[in-house]
Amino acid sequence: VMAGSSLGIMSPNFPSWEKTFLDHLKIVQDLHHVKNIMIIDHRNCRLYRKLLGSEIEKDRATETETHRRQFIEVRKLIHSLY
Repeated sequence: VMAGSSLGIMSPNFPSWEKTFLDHLKIVQDLHHVKNIMIIDHRNCRLYRKLLGSEIEKDRATETETHRRQFIEVRKLIHSLY
């Protein structure tokens, strides 16, 4: 569990979080050879608001798109390694 989930993993504000996530993912992969990874964000995330500003919640479509872009970045990261 990481605050901000996909944003927390990729945020330059918390560089050690990406390493922590990747270290954890490697252990899980080595032990269990996972095929699927689920990263779950939620609406009205305070870390998103803190790091990206309240305008990301101006409407549902903007908030959804912001989360979607973060998921894409995390997916690229994971796919670059596995």
